[in-house]
Amino acid sequence: MPAFHCPTDGVSVNENQVRLTAGLVLLTTLAYLFSGWVGFPLFLA
Repeated sequence: MPAFHCPTDGVSVNENQVRLTAGLVLLTTLAYLFSGWVGFPLFLA
């Protein structure tokens, strides 16, 4: 798809990878905190 190519294509790919990685880390952290704050007390109850 040449229409979507631009001079900063490599930089865009790197930025997308960084954003994707940061998003996965954030979701994992939120899931861990959620399971710690909510799941564990419910498990004990």
